[in-house]
Amino acid sequence: MAEYTLQKLDTEAAQYTVHNLNCAELASQEPGRYLGSYGNPQAAYAKAVGMFSDVSCCPQCIAAS
Repeated sequence: MAEYTLQKLDTEAAQYTVHNLNCAELASQEPGRYLGSYGNPQAAYAKAVGMFSDVSCCPQCIAAS
């Protein structure tokens, strides 16, 4: 099972991106909100959408949902 986190984008609108904790893009960012450990990225995405309306998946570490 992989672990996932939610990062807030640096935009005026509240936009968030789901990342695998091993994502290279996270190395230069502040730690985000830990989503948990899931068997697939769709489960992490579903949890994030339950918290925020404008959520996407990182194109580098997770295939688009």
